[in-house]
Amino acid sequence: LMTIFLFVIAHGVGIIYNLNRRSGLRNHAKLLDDTREHIDDIKEEVVRCQQLLENIFAPEVLERLKAKAAVDGEGAGEIIAEEFDECSFLFAKVVGLKSLVDDENQNGEDVVDVLQLVFNRFDQLADLFKVQKVRKTVNEYYMVAAGLP
Repeated sequence: LMTIFLFVIAHGVGIIYNLNRRSGLRNHAKLLDDTREHIDDIKEEVVRCQQLLENIFAPEVLERLKAKAAVDGEGAGEIIAEEFDECSFLFAKVVGLKSLVDDENQNGEDVVDVLQLVFNRFDQLADLFKVQKVRKTVNEYYMVAAGLP
């Protein structure tokens, strides 16, 4: 009788151990899935940041910033500046944009279509005159630079 009792207890402990082990494995698998999901989110955010940087900085400046970060691991704090003897900047304001946007009678899609036409024309002129688009828009301004490498 004692042998059967010990067998039942040992068997019960084994079942509990296996259940806990399986539960632990399921938890581990869930943690791995969550980690993979977070890694995918981080990769997507890195791509968005890269696109933003490409939109803000000229390719040469962005490469210098990346090289600086790769060398010293930081890249921030040090100012990267150059001097150019002959350069010009143009800020073209879209006059009346605020009132157009604030007008309750205006359809939002129509406003976007008008802005797209205006900025596409600015882009065409920038390409024609070989000026660098510093940013496509700065609030209601379009900004370009000439005389920069």
